[in-house]
Amino acid sequence: MRLLGKRSLVAAIASVAVIIIAPHVRSASVLPPPTFTQTNLVSDVPNMARRTDTNLVNPWGMALGLNSGLWIAINGSGRSASVDGTGQPVAPGTVTIPTPDGSGKSAPTGVATNATTGFIISAGGKSAPSTELFATEDGTIAGWSMNVDPANAVIAVNNSSMGAVYKGLAIGFNRHGIFLFATNFHAGTIDVFDANFQPVHHDRFRDLWFAKNPSGAKTHVSKSMPSGSREPGRPGCGTRNVVLHGSRPALLTCSLTCFASFANALM
Repeated sequence: MRLLGKRSLVAAIASVAVIIIAPHVRSASVLPPPTFTQTNLVSDVPNMARRTDTNLVNPWGMALGLNSGLWIAINGSGRSASVDGTGQPVAPGTVTIPTPDGSGKSAPTGVATNATTGFIISAGGKSAPSTELFATEDGTIAGWSMNVDPANAVIAVNNSSMGAVYKGLAIGFNRHGIFLFATNFHAGTIDVFDANFQPVHHDRFRDLWFAKNPSGAKTHVSKSMPSGSREPGRPGCGTRNVVLHGSRPALLTCSLTCFASFANALM
């Protein structure tokens, strides 16, 4: 057996040293986990946030609007409010979401922003694409445009006679165009509408998540176990989050989510 020379022995020791030391050097470069600080911007409860807004009763969905503000569907007051990153109002401020017969205020849940020429609404002799879209527990989908009615949304889909209860809204694209996904809590379905607010058949819906999405984005649509009314589903676990994977054909996953009762209206 040939013995190692001095140079070979030093090289061997150096190699061992690198193997042993390297993991320690590598671990030193691991960054600490990120931390977050909660800042209460707006609430209808006095002294709970930086700003008090009595309209902010039971807020639901939020979406970033074309006005660079956050649009909030306020379920308890039948309105939508637009605020900036500090919680201050952004024009148009507050918009009323009407009931199916237009006599009062609805109960909005979901909100989506539209930057296309589709989803045209008309009122008072004026027509324009909706820049914000709202789903309601009254079974309607309403659109809003500053050029049509700055203070009120306009009902574009009315399925109240069929008992529809929409709990959420999402917007998505594919090669056929742009579509709205509304979760119908009463029927236990996801209702889909095209850019003309016309219902889309289920086979076309399957093609929506089959179609290629260059960005690889995912559309999240919540589906909860209904209790047969407008109220939240059975206590405990029961809300399924359906994820439409744009970059993965024929892949649709569901995750079970637990949620408790709604608490203070807070952003």
